[in-house]
Amino acid sequence: MEKLDIVLQGPIYDFTHDIAEKYSQISFINQVIVSTWKEFEHNDLSTNKIKYYYSDPPSFPGMGNRNMQIKSSLEGLKKVSTEFCCRGRTDQIYDVQSMSVMYDFYQSHK
Repeated sequence: MEKLDIVLQGPIYDFTHDIAEKYSQISFINQVIVSTWKEFEHNDLSTNKIKYYYSDPPSFPGMGNRNMQIKSSLEGLKKVSTEFCCRGRTDQIYDVQSMSVMYDFYQSHK
């Protein structure tokens, strides 16, 4: 079974670590990378399979915070150790069944 890293980008919410925990327990997940801003550094909850990375936000957030999304995605992608990865947001919740359906689709169409 090919394992994937997941990059979650964005601010830290009360439920972000719970999401990362659930994803880290999925059999095909190698590690969960949470890419966020230095202002959230005091909330570091890194574990063996969940890694938090903190960067400075861009000087201009961009329309609809696009520059923020691009930068935190890029910083997280730099930490990926698998050939392919999945990118999500820190405020998105997918259940395990949905993640499995997406993984199966990826495996049959890559």
